[in-house]
Amino acid sequence: IAGIDADTQVQQALELMEAGQPLAKRIRGLVYMGARRWDVVLDNNQRLMLPERQPVETLERIIALDQAENLLSRDLTVVDFRLVDRPTLRLVDRAMMDFRNITFLKLGDQ
Repeated sequence: IAGIDADTQVQQALELMEAGQPLAKRIRGLVYMGARRWDVVLDNNQRLMLPERQPVETLERIIALDQAENLLSRDLTVVDFRLVDRPTLRLVDRAMMDFRNITFLKLGDQ
C-alpha cells in the first residue's frame, strides 16, 4: 500500500484486497492517488484505475468483466474506470501499433 495519505485509508485498502481475491495472485499493490482514489497495480505492468466513489464496487465490476470476457488477459496496460460511465482501456504499445496498421490497411482497401 503506497501513496500520500494511504495510511489513513487502510480500512478501504483492506476492503479492496478482499474484493480483489479473484485477482490475489496478480495484485502487486495498491496506490492511493492524489489523496482521493486508488489504483490497483497488477503483474504484467497492468493498472486498474478506480474512481473516488465506490471503488470496491467498481473493482468487483472489473473482476466480473474479466471473468466473462477475459479482460485482463488482453494486451492492456490500463483499465481506467475513473469515469464509471465511460471506462477507457489503454493498449500496450505493440497492440496499439498493430491496431493502427490494421486500420490503415482497411482504409487503404476502400
